[in-house]
Amino acid sequence: MSNKRWVISGIDKELCKELSAECEIDPFTALLLGSRGITDPLEIDEFLSDEPEFNDPSAFLGMDKAVERIQKAIDSFERIAIYGDYDVDGITSTALLYSYLSSKGADVMFYIPDRIEEGYGMNKQSIEKLNSHEVTLIITVDNGINASVEIDYAATLGMDVVVTDHHIPSGGEVNAAAIVNPHREGCESPYKSYAGVGVAYNLVCALEGCDAAQLLAEYGDLVTLGTIADVMPLTGENRKFVKHGLQFINSHSRIGLTALIKAAGLSEKAITAGSVAFMLAPRLNAAGRIGLPDRAVNLLLTDNEEYAEELAIQLNSENTGRQQMEAEILAEVTDRFLPDGKVTASRVIVVAGEGWHHGVIGLVAARLCEKFGKPAIAFSVGDKEAVGSARSIADVSIHELIDGVSDLVTAFGGHKSAAGLTIETEKLKDFIKAINTYAAEIYPEMPFPELRLDCKLNPAALSVDTVHAQRILEPFGCGNPTPIFGLYGFNLTAVTPVGGGKHLRLSACP
Repeated sequence: MSNKRWVISGIDKELCKELSAECEIDPFTALLLGSRGITDPLEIDEFLSDEPEFNDPSAFLGMDKAVERIQKAIDSFERIAIYGDYDVDGITSTALLYSYLSSKGADVMFYIPDRIEEGYGMNKQSIEKLNSHEVTLIITVDNGINASVEIDYAATLGMDVVVTDHHIPSGGEVNAAAIVNPHREGCESPYKSYAGVGVAYNLVCALEGCDAAQLLAEYGDLVTLGTIADVMPLTGENRKFVKHGLQFINSHSRIGLTALIKAAGLSEKAITAGSVAFMLAPRLNAAGRIGLPDRAVNLLLTDNEEYAEELAIQLNSENTGRQQMEAEILAEVTDRFLPDGKVTASRVIVVAGEGWHHGVIGLVAARLCEKFGKPAIAFSVGDKEAVGSARSIADVSIHELIDGVSDLVTAFGGHKSAAGLTIETEKLKDFIKAINTYAAEIYPEMPFPELRLDCKLNPAALSVDTVHAQRILEPFGCGNPTPIFGLYGFNLTAVTPVGGGKHLRLSACP
């Protein structure tokens, strides 16, 4: 935490006392809510409510057209292809929509591009493959909003495309049969922070003609996995999805998820948002990073326990391999780029290496971003092209930075905190210079990373009840972080590694 400035949230303690009494909640809970800016009684009631209340799925711009085109395909028994993505959001979106359409008797298949050979999103080669399978309708999940060229090409082959996505549109609207994306201009859906799987779930509810709460028992676990893994804010509808989805996961998980929980060594533990983020999601992601993403989809769809256990073991093994690859690249980065301090002194940290696995560079960028508190991009360099993955800090949009130098970029996509891009290898040096220059223009003073503390902690006032008072705020994650407290005026007297060195036990005294 040495590279972060400690900032204590401004709290009106008298107001928190009033809220505690009015809302009949623990005073410490009221204090934590106040530190997060939740001080309106109605907002508090909604935040703490266990009622799964959601917005109308039909409020999405284009949802009516999407439902009409898909229903026509189901009724006419057209061949439908779900075009997904290889991350957990894309995998769960694919499994969700495939499961639903199969249950309606649709002639449906799914396709997930190979990360290495095809990269993110639609491409002409995959469209030709789908055409050879006599597909007449493609439904994208977690991609497609910026695939205008590919969608036009599909049309020349007689295929319609329904786009469902949550990424920010970077150009004009694509010429699709229907587009469902909360970020579309004119979309009246009041909630905008869905993961791709959240958009896919709303589509399914609209197809079913039901309220968004009614299908949680069938698909809430998938929405939970994708939402957490894609680091979407656990506020509003996402909080409700995850809160109820975790209950389903802990009470009656689908067969494949149960097998994955067992492979991760979590069978005897309660599954939390943290368990999903740090234990389950990486194993599902491993299939798309260094293996075959179809296996992860099949794991979530199968009803065969033996097959599920086999797939879960494979994903667990691939995750171990992914960890080793990540460690090797980070070691190379440490040796090559960090010693002279020039790279880390840049506004945007950019590292690049030949042969770095495309499935791991995003994790490397995330590690650098977290360690140095700056946007970071890691490139895997080939003879002609360099494929990059970017991560950023809270107050700097990496999507905006890349867009500002897009004349040097072959292709890119993503959102504020994460993005993927491809550039010509010969333009790499120019890109590094240009993105840092542009960052200096739009961020004259780069935001200094902050560690937000909910409050100062008086150890004398700490009790078991205080700890329990936090649990009502779960699930914790992006947008609703685990409470952090500051101990001031204390000195460390002992630091003891535990858990094989992954954690520390601290002793302190005034």
